[in-house]
Amino acid sequence: MPTTTDLHNWTASLPAELIQRVQERSYPRRYRDGQALYLPGETGTGLFQLLQGCVRICNYTSDGREFVLSLLHPGDWLGDLSLLDGLPRGNHAIAQGQVSTRWLAKADFDLLCQHHAEIPRALNRMLAHRLRLAFSALEGASVLSLKQRLVRYIEYLALTEPGERADRRLIRVNQEQLGLLLGAARPSVTKALKQLEREGWLQVCYGGVLLHEMPLSDGPLGALEL
Repeated sequence: MPTTTDLHNWTASLPAELIQRVQERSYPRRYRDGQALYLPGETGTGLFQLLQGCVRICNYTSDGREFVLSLLHPGDWLGDLSLLDGLPRGNHAIAQGQVSTRWLAKADFDLLCQHHAEIPRALNRMLAHRLRLAFSALEGASVLSLKQRLVRYIEYLALTEPGERADRRLIRVNQEQLGLLLGAARPSVTKALKQLEREGWLQVCYGGVLLHEMPLSDGPLGALEL
């Protein structure tokens, strides 16, 4: 299965010397478990690259129920949209466990974009990939079964979490998180995972899901320019 590192990491394809310039203009920030990196309505004053830990991008319904939009891991950037469109933050970004980041202020980000055309091109590529995934998610919510949506989401996670072997990759997500991401009850997710396990595609294990090989979907995921 192919992999890509730039669904949430626009620096992945930049030259090494430009990555170093980005890092030189960044500052370390740390967050404890459950602490918000940012909240809806806040002004985007900078963006973050995750160095250690996991960050949950989520929102809440009026009765307090959480729905998870994405789980981000080391290497991923977050907070970029508000810097690009000038609108307030639209989601909660919550630390899961101890989180370390590098923070790049908006003024430095704008300066880097102005002087290095490679950065806007990398951002456009990343956002185009994410738009394909958004269309895929909308389609899946309307016409696909839970098992099919689960295949698509694990496929997405596999694209962004390359392992040492292409045919065996540990996807760092538990069944509760999958339920929140897919808007499904945990027992239903467990049932679908067990079916995929019986079919030999994956193995549910401590720390996540060990992927052997997935039946690639026919959706936009397969069309990503990797």
